[in-house]
Parts: sequence; structure tokens; C-alpha cells
Amino acid sequence: MLCTVSGDASVRLWDVRSRAAVHNLTISGKNRNVAWRPDSSAMAVSNDKDVISFIDVKTFKVVDKLNRGKAVNEMTWDKTGEMFLVTTGTGIVEVMSYPELGTPINQLKAHMSSACCIAVDSTGQHFATGGTDALVSLWDAESFCCLNSFAKLDSPVKSLGFDHCGKYLAYTSEDCVLSFVEVATGALVHEEVTKSPLQHLAWSPTRPAIAYVGDVEKGKEVLSIYKLEAS
Repeated sequence: MLCTVSGDASVRLWDVRSRAAVHNLTISGKNRNVAWRPDSSAMAVSNDKDVISFIDVKTFKVVDKLNRGKAVNEMTWDKTGEMFLVTTGTGIVEVMSYPELGTPINQLKAHMSSACCIAVDSTGQHFATGGTDALVSLWDAESFCCLNSFAKLDSPVKSLGFDHCGKYLAYTSEDCVLSFVEVATGALVHEEVTKSPLQHLAWSPTRPAIAYVGDVEKGKEVLSIYKLEAS
């Protein structure tokens, strides 16, 4: 299954085999981001009003809403699905118990300006955040301690993600470079130069290959796939 959200307030669930939309839901506001709970039982959708709607996948109905009274960007669950993490415009990452969604159990001062993207690795041991301060930070998912920061960028971080086994972290910004670092050592292992700033990246769930969108070919944005060769 695949979920898409749109500025027209729609949330659609697709069957990738038939390429047909099997559910369609309208939520007030222009939708921006979507996140799946690890067991695929729920989704979270944020909009331009900084409201996060939680959707039960089985019924495809909104079962809860969260409004923290501040700008929210990307969000995600931890590997257990029992914690929900939200990046905010203040640079703080709020960590809440799920499904209670009460007072945050932790508030991490992750960035000096807006925290805009977040990703959890497949092992559940680490998560990473990116901000408009051009920093990428690597965190311990149990202690919530910052383990490393990558400050080579000159512009806001646009997207980041871990590979299928949690060995590598990839990130991109408006610098027209896709960077790969080794999680264990923090070493930069590769940089792929692009023709234009990338908007989003996503790793394959089974192999060291990454898809990214935003590069330009013949005047049009294209979806590209890059395979990171094992070292």
C-alpha cells in the first residue's frame, strides 16, 4: 500500500499492484507530510494549520488530532510504534507516548532554528534530524543523547534517511549534493553531485539503493535512483 497527501486536503491510499486508489479522505487544510506507524495500523498527516491527524488504516477515518500550538514539520514513530516524534519550527523535537499523545515525555533542543526532517533507522537504535541551521544530527533512540552532528552543509537540510540495515545515513540540502555517512564512525563515504537541489530521498527497504527527486534533466524534474556500492 502507498499513501499520498496533497494540498487539496486529500489523503489517498493506493494499491500499488492495481495502481488504484482504494480509499480517499478529505482533511481540512493543505496536507504537507505523512508518516506510517511501523505495524501499518495508523498514519499521521500534518497540514498547513500545524494540525496532525491520526488515521486508522483499517477504517480510514481520523481517530485523533494533535495541535501543539506551534509549527510542525516532519514526524515519525519509533520502531516500537509506542513513541511519536515531531520536528517543530522552534528547533525542538517533541517525543510523546502513543496513542496517549499527552504532555511530551522529552523535548530535544535539536537545532538552533527550525527542525524540518526526521528519520528512524531499521534497527530502532538511532534517529536523525535535519534543520534549517544546515545541521544533521544523529541521536541515540534510547537515551536521546546526540551522538554526532554533520555540519558540512551551507543551506537548510531538505531530506534524510537511513539505508535498509541502518549502516548508512543519507541527507541532502539546497547545496546540490547528496551525502552519505557511515553511522558507526560518522565518516563521509560518498558525495553525489546533482544538477539542482533535491526535494526528497527514500532508500530501498531491501538493498543499498536510494531514490531521490528534484534533479533536473532536459528542463524537467526527474526521479533518479542511485546505488551505493559496498566499501
